[in-house]
Amino acid sequence: MKKALILIMGLLFLTACGNSASSSLEEYDNSDLKNDIQNEPFQSELPTKLPFEVDSATFTPAPGEQSKTMQTFQFEGVDGQFMDLKTNSGEVNFSGTDNDESVEIGDNEGTFGETKNGSLSLHWKDGDLTYQLMAKGDKVTKEELIETAKSFE
Repeated sequence: MKKALILIMGLLFLTACGNSASSSLEEYDNSDLKNDIQNEPFQSELPTKLPFEVDSATFTPAPGEQSKTMQTFQFEGVDGQFMDLKTNSGEVNFSGTDNDESVEIGDNEGTFGETKNGSLSLHWKDGDLTYQLMAKGDKVTKEELIETAKSFE
């Protein structure tokens, strides 16, 4: 009986820990950004969850012909957090990170790395688009970056 009770308590504890990790992200309504890009040459998916409460989010169109292949978004948190998203139509090679490692982002495979200045970088391909999500490592964790990427719609 004691073993069964210990097992049940352990399972409850693990479930609570698992739920707290995924619930550390804040819901984000990306509809304003979706409206900003509705007339752009391609439609990026955008996060629906971020590891911080968003104070402002902006879309910056690329200049000239680059607007056909690149989009840039910035997310600023209420406590000084910052996340940068670049979306490219077509193939892109990323460099400038150390210790690159393969990670899973839902059904996609991505690459995670850290820059020399301490920024975290996550990039992956989904269909015809390539995404790069970057954040300062002292404000956002690798796990939060991956969970943010999984929330894209």
